[in-house]
Amino acid sequence: MLKEELFRAFRGRRFWLACVFGLLACYIGMGFYFEGKAIPGLPFERNPYEAFLQTIAGPSGVIALLAPLVVVLPFADSYALDKDSGYLKFVLLRTGDTQQYYNAKFAANAVAGGTALFIPLAATFAYLWYTFPHGLSQAAKTNPLGGLLGGVFPTAPALYISFLMLLAFIFGVVYASLGLALSSSITNRYVVLATPFLLYNIGNLVLAILGLTNWTPPTTLVPHTVSTTSWITVFIPLLAIFAGSRRAWNSLSKKEVIL
Repeated sequence: MLKEELFRAFRGRRFWLACVFGLLACYIGMGFYFEGKAIPGLPFERNPYEAFLQTIAGPSGVIALLAPLVVVLPFADSYALDKDSGYLKFVLLRTGDTQQYYNAKFAANAVAGGTALFIPLAATFAYLWYTFPHGLSQAAKTNPLGGLLGGVFPTAPALYISFLMLLAFIFGVVYASLGLALSSSITNRYVVLATPFLLYNIGNLVLAILGLTNWTPPTTLVPHTVSTTSWITVFIPLLAIFAGSRRAWNSLSKKEVIL
């Protein structure tokens, strides 16, 4: 069952549409850097590491805002589609262990969401790696990034970028799971796809107004944008969202089995 769900998730057109959407968002972010404009407060020196940071979270970086939409596109509404098409009823009648379907669906959706965000970021960094000379600006060498693991950047920038891409995969797993879990109470697939994006950006606005910038949702993807982010502020929200999503999904599976 897991193999079948993974096949459906990765073979579908919307997985690759999500990857293209993510690449376009990164392309917009790269535009500002390629224009040769300086990062505010820092001298402009072309290199793949600072270019990547500005691409994902600079003045024109939109991927950090659109990420929740990218990760739900591949498969988060698949439960709603299965239910509407009658496929869900067929699976529940055909499969002796209905829990297998729900576990496979949850896992496939999570992996597809994480991968859909990881691929555009990895492709973007690979392009920048081969486009610009390596090394950092003098300002970046002497002024460590703030936030979670920011001190690693001046001495091991590639390692720090790898951490950000791993964090992006985890982010994708979490928000894709949230989208799927919402389908347990929301029947409209378009609302399922839009709600994580809305919650993410509304939460960002409200917490910023309250002065809790280190707890804003985008810092769980780009922690270097706020100097006070930490393991707690980044991973506690992600863990809470994932645990809540998993609990809601498990409740749905038990409800369907009972029915």
